[in-house]
Amino acid sequence: MPRDTASDETTRSPAARKRTSAKEQTRNEGEGSRSADEDYRAGLEAFESDEERVERAAREAARASDGEEGAELREAEQKGKQKGHERPH
Repeated sequence: MPRDTASDETTRSPAARKRTSAKEQTRNEGEGSRSADEDYRAGLEAFESDEERVERAAREAARASDGEEGAELREAEQKGKQKGHERPH
């Protein structure tokens, strides 16, 4: 009897998923991949819980914003904001 891997994916940790068979790892979850979402959220949580890493990233972002990249970053931000308002309804 085949396992119900769809429900397993929502309850298994990333480490447990890495131990799954190659066949299970290569199956297409389609749009809205649950395992990709879980991996992203786990990585984000790990990053946010590391205060030193967050502070270092904030300092790097401030340097980039104030440095040579600043104008390019602000231009990209404006383009991104404009594209959001140009979507057809």
